[in-house]
Amino acid sequence: SETIPQVLLIAALTPYVQYLVQTNSDDYGFSVYLWGQSGSGKSELLKLFTDLFETHDNGISLSSEKQALTALCRCRNYPVYCDDLNKTASSRERASKEALASEILGQNQSLGKRIFKGENIRLNAIVFFSAEYVVKNHSTINRCLMVELSSGFGPAELSWLKDNAGMYLAFVCDFICWICINYDTLKYQAANYLHLTKPDFTKYKGQYDGLARVLRTKQMLQITVMMLNHYLKEYFHIPEKELNILYRRYMDSIDSC
Repeated sequence: SETIPQVLLIAALTPYVQYLVQTNSDDYGFSVYLWGQSGSGKSELLKLFTDLFETHDNGISLSSEKQALTALCRCRNYPVYCDDLNKTASSRERASKEALASEILGQNQSLGKRIFKGENIRLNAIVFFSAEYVVKNHSTINRCLMVELSSGFGPAELSWLKDNAGMYLAFVCDFICWICINYDTLKYQAANYLHLTKPDFTKYKGQYDGLARVLRTKQMLQITVMMLNHYLKEYFHIPEKELNILYRRYMDSIDSC
């Protein structure tokens, strides 16, 4: 698809790769902030990548009740989504939603409990947000992988995505099973990938304090691409030439964020 930012697929697969490299001292978690015009298909796209369960246990709206938000905080090891940061709400409702979104994004992957209006809202999963605009709180967006949906879907493509969502779920299931079956080998391979993609933090000394977090996010996405290519080669026997093309496309999509 020319419409779907390919980095979204990589971000959606990252939770299943993340724990191959993550330690108690290094956190490779992040949030995804997908923004674009109303009606562009953001919600449908996020649901394709994250709506894994028939009961919708891993997704909420920003207008959801506190109980739904608390339930979302119990999610682990798979992506979750939060929808509905839009321009059409009243200024009061919009301010309330922005405050909740900023709190969730700002505290996601942080240590300890995070209380917002009496509720623990610390999420331990990669969170996918959809919005019609970018919030102005810099400390919030600097914690996110910012992805713009610059053009909307055509009706035919959107219908195809909805009708064939089961194909993506089957792919995710096979990918997870492959990781579980080969866990020890892949953990060793992930350590090699971690070394190959390690940023030179000394080059950025004295710059933005949160840059290390940004570079770790990019590193985690790069490792996921490498692991995905490993899977495609081993599971589907895709030729090296085609894998190199996919690798470059995914890396370019990461760099564009």
